[in-house]
Amino acid sequence: MKLLKIQVQGVPLFKNDTFELDLYAKDRVPLPEDETLAPNDVFRLAKNGAIYSQNIIGLAGVNATGKTTALNLIYLVLNILTQPTIVRGFANSTASRIGKINKKVTIRAIFWQDGHYYLLESKLEHALGPNKENGTLFVDTFSFIDETLWQFRGSRISRSDFASFENFKKKSQIITRRNGPEGDETVLPKNVRAFLNDGLSIVFPLIRKEDVYIEGRNKKLPERTLSTPIVQAFDNSVEYLEWNAESSVYKLKFFNEPEQIVSADVANTILSRGTVEGSELVTRAVDVLKRGGCLVIDEIEEALNRSLVSTVIDLFASPITNPHGAQLFFSTHYPQLLDSVHRKDNIYVLVRNENYKTEAIKFSDKVKRIENKKSEVIMANLIKGSTPRYPDVQAMRDYVRNYVSE
Repeated sequence: MKLLKIQVQGVPLFKNDTFELDLYAKDRVPLPEDETLAPNDVFRLAKNGAIYSQNIIGLAGVNATGKTTALNLIYLVLNILTQPTIVRGFANSTASRIGKINKKVTIRAIFWQDGHYYLLESKLEHALGPNKENGTLFVDTFSFIDETLWQFRGSRISRSDFASFENFKKKSQIITRRNGPEGDETVLPKNVRAFLNDGLSIVFPLIRKEDVYIEGRNKKLPERTLSTPIVQAFDNSVEYLEWNAESSVYKLKFFNEPEQIVSADVANTILSRGTVEGSELVTRAVDVLKRGGCLVIDEIEEALNRSLVSTVIDLFASPITNPHGAQLFFSTHYPQLLDSVHRKDNIYVLVRNENYKTEAIKFSDKVKRIENKKSEVIMANLIKGSTPRYPDVQAMRDYVRNYVSE
């Protein structure tokens, strides 16, 4: 399964309460001279086809523009498509917060599965529950009110068919609906609806769970033996780190030191934060790359050397290390990281407008010249709102100066 376009309506943080991203290659895809080789950065969805899914989607922006919320919305859509049973418990943990959301939410997603293109439109309802620690509201329960699934039926698909969901529908046919009049062959039979109840999507029978592997970030060592080359990329003094599942302990050995038998908690303490989080990140990335799934990482640069983060991004860009078109979704506070991303149409800058609503601006819509460094464009505020406002920063400086001089 490859995700190509998403829209979530009912999120007040965003302009018009709507969050939308294109996840297909809209700009030209340069092909290698050797026709036997696959292009970098994208994955061709059909032999000699014109549609490519993006291997990398990067989100940048200043604090409080909604980068984490955006990633959690992407994660929600992925879970609806691939692991629908998670919808009900999606936000029971603080890591899955999507913040304030309307009572009714509409989600649209265009995706590719087994050689066909589909559009799923899901209408959901939710209940809010308080976080006991600080009283903020979290989405506690989702239930499906209605759903419709279209399949593209046109003789040939082009990028213009993805320009809008309405464009896609014009050349598509409804193949499944959750609700509708009796006798309509596209409406799910009563027994199937009873099986799905209101917590499973109608795509549940279409997408096999084993076809898609979704990973997030736990920021602690996975309880498994870690590949030595991965660990040593972050700490070359480690000789090996082996997990004993029977005893639930690690065998940890540094060069020129005796082996230690330690619990997971102790191992996470002995090793540096960068080694723990970096090893965990790359281990999850390798799992996703091998199976062609999705990796969703908030603040990908956290605790890590920038060159190593760029290396992780490059693993998804290269068809050699990413032969199945795995997709990496990440956010960052540091625009310099985006300079290692080769394309422009897979970068979104989240900015707040004059009404304090967030807009997800595609970098390629504002900057046409590929030679422009993304970091320079963002740091120069050429995409308005991509840097902190000067008056706000100056006011903070003035406050600190006055406070410490009293």
